[in-house]
Amino acid sequence: MNQSVPQGFILGPLHFLIYMNDLPKAVEATAIPSMFADVASIIIKCLYNTQLQSDLHAAICQIN
Repeated sequence: MNQSVPQGFILGPLHFLIYMNDLPKAVEATAIPSMFADVASIIIKCLYNTQLQSDLHAAICQIN
């Protein structure tokens, strides 16, 4: 999957905001979204590696 906004594109910031606007709602059940300027990441807290793997898989499926 190759989705991005071209560097230096005038509407780039607007496209980024539209694309990333729903990220917090998509992963709120399994992860904590962290967004700042043009960087987005998700934080997952788990006690066991097996739980981490399943929660990460669930978050990625929700984002897709």
